[in-house]
Amino acid sequence: MGDIADELLPTLLDPGTFSKYYESSNYSANTDPQLTNNETVDSFSNFDDAFMNPNLKEIPSNHVCKKILYIPICQGTSVRTWDVLLFLPNLAFVIFLAIRWSSTKRKLLATHSPVYRTFHFLVAINALVALLKGLVAMSVTGAVDRGDPAAEVTDKSLWLALQFLLMMTEICVLVLGIAGAQLDSKRSILRVAVLSLLITTIFTLCQSILEFDQPDTLFKVYQKNAAPPFMLYGFGGSLYCMVISITFALVYGLVLLLPLLPCFKSIIALPNKPSFYQYCACLIIVHVLRATGSGLMHFSTNPNGLCILNFGTFLYVTAFTPLLYLAFLGPFFRTAQPTLLFSYKAQVDDVGEENVQSSCSMQFSLTQGPIDLVEEDTEESQPIVRTAANVMPPVVVEGLASPDSVCNEPSMIMK
Repeated sequence: MGDIADELLPTLLDPGTFSKYYESSNYSANTDPQLTNNETVDSFSNFDDAFMNPNLKEIPSNHVCKKILYIPICQGTSVRTWDVLLFLPNLAFVIFLAIRWSSTKRKLLATHSPVYRTFHFLVAINALVALLKGLVAMSVTGAVDRGDPAAEVTDKSLWLALQFLLMMTEICVLVLGIAGAQLDSKRSILRVAVLSLLITTIFTLCQSILEFDQPDTLFKVYQKNAAPPFMLYGFGGSLYCMVISITFALVYGLVLLLPLLPCFKSIIALPNKPSFYQYCACLIIVHVLRATGSGLMHFSTNPNGLCILNFGTFLYVTAFTPLLYLAFLGPFFRTAQPTLLFSYKAQVDDVGEENVQSSCSMQFSLTQGPIDLVEEDTEESQPIVRTAANVMPPVVVEGLASPDSVCNEPSMIMK
């Protein structure tokens, strides 16, 4: 042992050893393939110090579930892969709506039900806003990656606007889906829209305060080059995202349990169409995924939670609007006559709302049944029964017949 110490000690005390080591380390730093034009890196300003501060919750920036949120789609461009993944499905759905607009407009004009028109308006505005958000996000991501605060605020504001619209649509559709037959008038729909707007505004204000004033460090990205770190959109924080997702999942779960509770059947006519409950079940899955992912991130700083949250967000942004279309508008647009989701009943409330509206109006309903016509001035409305004595010869009508013509000619049979 003494011989080895005698050999190593002079080497360690030789100043030339440290100078050679410094030169070799300096050479390796300057020849880093990621550094060009003799860039100097301040290692401490952009350093991921999560391991030095145990109380600081951070997910490594090079983790695949975090990296997919900000890496470019290809070299030479600043367009993020995540923005493209969200943009393409929305673009396809907007093209689908544009192709079917002619027949959709004709069928919507053939009904007096404002609920279906409201649903179609919500579908169209959600798809267009998601498409616009994707276009603007892909154009400002380069500035966000360079640490531009204005571009970062713009990106987060686009996300907040989209989340605001999706949440408001969820509340409107849930209320109209449960009590659509009782709220099938413009005034009632306006009340539902205002209530949904107020509730969503409160949630969005809380989320905006958390997102801009107290950003979640789990969504902070440290870059390898000289650019400063930047913040990704963090849903108002992992805790806030978990609470909101759990709340919506519980609400949809309660809706699925309502048909099993006999006390609610006497209070309100619950929908019996399977499509409505399938819609609720799909959204439960989406919100449970988001709640699980954000919970793993908040309580255990698990990077896999970010993967689950990304998957739930992808489904929510890209599949929610097509799901709404398929559940409520698809069956109506696929039929030659509006018999699947409609029933005829007298317009009791808002009689003087429109002079052009007749006493018979086609109304939204999620209960199965035949089309009936009722007279407004009778005490008990009875459906018209067509017998062989009063059946007129069939009249072939191209497309959909207007409900006014059905009310004026109650004995007409449409083919």
